[in-house]
Amino acid sequence: MEDLFDKTIPPKNAGFEIIHSATVKNDRTVKIVIAVKKIAAGRNEFVTWAYINGAFCWGHYFSSFNAATEDFNKRIQG
Repeated sequence: MEDLFDKTIPPKNAGFEIIHSATVKNDRTVKIVIAVKKIAAGRNEFVTWAYINGAFCWGHYFSSFNAATEDFNKRIQG
């Protein structure tokens, strides 16, 4: 996996804070990010996005960090 703070990816998108990124194994032009947004006291929403050509796209949204992490790991495998 890549550096936690990949400087080519903005640190936030749509109110979500990017917490990790990795390059897709079979396509070095695509990065997958996982991000978190606090929605209420003690509650967070999570998302994984593809980051392609400077844009976030194809978001998968989750209420659980574990589910988001599982999706992140699947997506980086290509």
